[in-house]
Amino acid sequence: ALPALFGAFLLLAIAYFIARMLGNFVASILAGVGFNRLFNWMGLFRTSGNGGVRPLSGRVGVYTVSTGGARTGTREVQIPSTTPSQIVGYLVTVAIMLFAAMEAAGLLGFEFLATLISNFIVAAGQVLVGLIIFGIGLYLSSLAERIIRDSGASQAYILAPAARVAIIIFSGALALRQMGIAESIVNLAFGLMLGAIAVAVALSFGLGGREVASRYLERWSQNLRTRTEVERTSRREPGAAD
Repeated sequence: ALPALFGAFLLLAIAYFIARMLGNFVASILAGVGFNRLFNWMGLFRTSGNGGVRPLSGRVGVYTVSTGGARTGTREVQIPSTTPSQIVGYLVTVAIMLFAAMEAAGLLGFEFLATLISNFIVAAGQVLVGLIIFGIGLYLSSLAERIIRDSGASQAYILAPAARVAIIIFSGALALRQMGIAESIVNLAFGLMLGAIAVAVALSFGLGGREVASRYLERWSQNLRTRTEVERTSRREPGAAD
């Protein structure tokens, strides 16, 4: 048991060293290629000059420090600036440590713990892929909103947010399906949402477009009457000439 324990400890120590090194390397590479502007690309938050997320206020709250019932002063807690590249670096570190923990549990004979960690890694991978899908959807929704607003269309102020909301809802449904969270409920809700949108569009065109439809029908009937009169006139002209 002692050699297995020593081997598991050595494995975790080496894995921790490699995980920290790879995490910092990935974070620096992503920061160099401009990955820290991710939230700007998605149109979610405003980022500061160093790429960190700029909060609405640098102060979380003012806490009163008291000792023995007497107030001694106040303290402000500042929000640390964490960049998206650092978050990815942390995720890389945690992933490597999880794989190392699974192997260490196998060396110690803890098969149940190794299986539990393996299932957690699979579930975390599904959640991560779902978050990536949702992030891509957020980027596409922001891009579509900008394109529609810049198009100068008369109804752009309505179509732009509507397109963004529709893309976000669709990408959210895809992300939840990828995560495996209540797939039947997601499918039912998405189908009901599409049906509601179709009914709303039909009602809006049916109620609000009656005047437009009547004008088109009147124009069509007028053209039909004009064509009929022209045909009748053309048929009478040869007889009148005789």
